[in-house]
Amino acid sequence: MTFISLCATVSIDKPETTASSSQTGRRVGRQGPKMWDQWSDWSGCSVTCGVGKLSRWRHCIAGGCSQGEKEQQLKTCTFPACLYEDGQPKIWDQWGKWSCCSASCGPGKVSRWRHCVAGGCAPGEKEAQIKQCYLSECDYPQ
Repeated sequence: MTFISLCATVSIDKPETTASSSQTGRRVGRQGPKMWDQWSDWSGCSVTCGVGKLSRWRHCIAGGCSQGEKEQQLKTCTFPACLYEDGQPKIWDQWGKWSCCSASCGPGKVSRWRHCVAGGCAPGEKEAQIKQCYLSECDYPQ
């Protein structure tokens, strides 16, 4: 089964089921086949890059249940590899729009920014491009 994320393909493997009980050995209700409530919704993936897990639970409600017995299903979810380590190439978003000229007359500057979104980025890292601008001569009294 494959789900599409905003920027990445996430692959989900077949679930594996595990059972657990907070107090093993103590039986509640009458003996017989165990009856379970409905599975909970799947959790979100435990990671945003690399390999993680999705999980869901259901509780034993009748039969030969141990007190507090529940079952968990786990599925693997896989995102593209994490690129947050030093030495990895930086990935940048698109350049923003140019700012207005910093001066209404005479020489000034315009700038635009972009943000590092993956790779060996420092938290909040961004990069600027700056150019000179010149809108008109200044009319100063002599």
